[in-house]
Amino acid sequence: MLDSRGEILDPKNMRSSILANVIRGETVESVHRGHLIAINGEGEMVIDIGAPDTVTFFRSACKAFQALPFITSGACDAFGYSEEEVALACASHSGEARHVRVAQLMLERAGLTEAHLRCGTHLPFNEKEAEQMLRAGEHPTQLHNNCSGKHAAMLATAKHIEADLATYDEIENPVQQTILETISLFTDVPTEKVKIGIDGCAAPNFAIPLSSMARSFMNLISPPESFPPDVRDACGRIVSAMTTFPELIGGTERLDTMLMQAANGKIISKVGADGVWL
Repeated sequence: MLDSRGEILDPKNMRSSILANVIRGETVESVHRGHLIAINGEGEMVIDIGAPDTVTFFRSACKAFQALPFITSGACDAFGYSEEEVALACASHSGEARHVRVAQLMLERAGLTEAHLRCGTHLPFNEKEAEQMLRAGEHPTQLHNNCSGKHAAMLATAKHIEADLATYDEIENPVQQTILETISLFTDVPTEKVKIGIDGCAAPNFAIPLSSMARSFMNLISPPESFPPDVRDACGRIVSAMTTFPELIGGTERLDTMLMQAANGKIISKVGADGVWL
């Protein structure tokens, strides 16, 4: 991992703390260490555990910000996308029937097909769906990929702004450059300081301090007056979509969905790979 200056951290100085113990009977079976930070609406630190200045990849926790240009570019309204489809653009869905159907509709609205996607295939995260497909001898499509909604939104954005569809997932493409600028705006990390890597779905992903990730969600929920009006409006639409359709953000057996359903619209939750959770 890196620190906030982009320098490699010595593992001995990362100061990770114990976040959870798994106990079997009366014995601690495993220990899980990491970093945690919580900030309030004023950006003040409330909880500081481990090393919150550690730089690591945002992974799928940043999907709401990757979806923002889909709205601010005008693509969402130009193609007539619904709030459900906005939610799926922010999702790491489970490949359930509803998820696949909405992803397909997203492509059709923009006059695109599954062949345009570059996210790859994997079995549904939902175990029942995956088992049924295997028993029936069916093969997953890219629509089953947990990132298909995000990629469909990126493709629609590319088509709307007349960017190259074949390279929509490459960092040089205008779609990804706008996403990078959005990440910078919400995290307050200059674009040149954001480390770029390739996510599991082949799209660019962004390494920033954990504290900046926390700040980005604060700005998403309550965007500053200094943000452009169209960005503030898009924030409201993203938060509304996520809280109105939490079952699309994850799935029937996913913690994100269950937390947002239990909170009844009072929180948004988004996990990413390797233990990132905002």
